[in-house]
Amino acid sequence: MNPLTSQPLTLYNLSAAKASQANFYQVTNIAALDRYSYNAVEFTATKRLSQRWMLLAGLTIQQQKGTYGAGSPNALSDDFNNPNFDINRYDNYLFQDSTYVWKINGSYELPWKISTALNFQHYTGYPLRPTEVFTGLNQGSITIALLPQGNLRLPSVNMADLRVSRPFRLSERWRVEPIADLF
Repeated sequence: MNPLTSQPLTLYNLSAAKASQANFYQVTNIAALDRYSYNAVEFTATKRLSQRWMLLAGLTIQQQKGTYGAGSPNALSDDFNNPNFDINRYDNYLFQDSTYVWKINGSYELPWKISTALNFQHYTGYPLRPTEVFTGLNQGSITIALLPQGNLRLPSVNMADLRVSRPFRLSERWRVEPIADLF
């Protein structure tokens, strides 16, 4: 039983005779890993510095989907011949897919050479792939994905940085600029 969805979950148990045999890995191209796509559209707007202010803004809408593979650190623990590993393997959001990324950066020059700047970024949460370890199988314990990666996500992230600065000339050769950042 899948503890997240309360739906039946079919696991395959290797026969006891096969479970004691040595496993050998064959290095080959895996056709299932060719099912990968990255689609995106990006919008940008720019207002160059004039009249003491500027603005840069961008929105990226993206999607990285495909077949989940364990990757190089766990390459020896992934087995595309094991039907248990195929559970929720396909149609996953891959890597650190942040579907919506919004950025805005602006600056304004106040009187007395005081500069202000604002940088704001928003990222939708990264995809999660919940798993559970199942025991009691002849081949030993096995980790199964309960949902495809991306059905659950971490919370979205908002980051803002407000900067105020003012340059001072100490001499013809030396200049100092105190900067205050509020994150």
